Amino acid sequence: MHILLTILFPLLFLTSCYEKDFSTPAQKQIDEYRQIGRMCMAKKAPINHSEAEINQEEPLPTAPIDTRTMFMIQKDDIVLGNPLAKVVVFEYSAPTCAHCAYFHKTFLPTLKAKYIDTNKIAYVIRSFISNKQDLDAAILTRCIPQEQFLKIITILYAQQESWAFNSNYREILTNIGQLSGLTPANYNECIANTGFADFLINNTRAIAHLPKFMGTPSFVIDGQLLETAYTLENLSKSIDQAILKNEKSEN
Repeated sequence: MHILLTILFPLLFLTSCYEKDFSTPAQKQIDEYRQIGRMCMAKKAPINHSEAEINQEEPLPTAPIDTRTMFMIQKDDIVLGNPLAKVVVFEYSAPTCAHCAYFHKTFLPTLKAKYIDTNKIAYVIRSFISNKQDLDAAILTRCIPQEQFLKIITILYAQQESWAFNSNYREILTNIGQLSGLTPANYNECIANTGFADFLINNTRAIAHLPKFMGTPSFVIDGQLLETAYTLENLSKSIDQAILKNEKSEN
């Protein structure tokens, strides 16, 4: 298992979202992601590293975070629901994170029916990149027609165990992409498009620097990071409060 060192938080966490090492031409980029670390929400235990090990890592930049722009819909975001809604919910999730898969299977359908399908909110899924598999899967979701976005993400999470830690993961992702009409050649072109990677990595770095960010899945509702457990009750309560607050401000 890789030793994941991070200077973003005072503690390092061991999660059920593990990773394996696949050598790729993009290994240099992957090493940068590992500075951010694998962080999945729920039960975590601190990893104890010696002071010498930690001091070997160069700290990431600590520039101030402008949450006013960070938690605004960007031109490259894919919006579910009402893009003009006053309340925007950002979901930060890693394609290889087991807790994220659980959320998508268990809670998201209810939230979708209650808030997204009714156009009460704008819902944005931002992929958190911590390894090459995450990046390639996230790029896949950016490559397909937008109307296929949620369908393919749902399939990725439903079939996570078959591809996320498989040495042939790229082949499996290619097959999943074809379900949306994406050809293998087009997928390879998207993989080579540095614009997709830059967007995904920049979003990852930004949220990872947020002081209270603890891992994936995480949610930002109306500009506020959800600091409680991501239960259906807590998410619904926070969204309802945000909707009510915005309704009152309009009156």
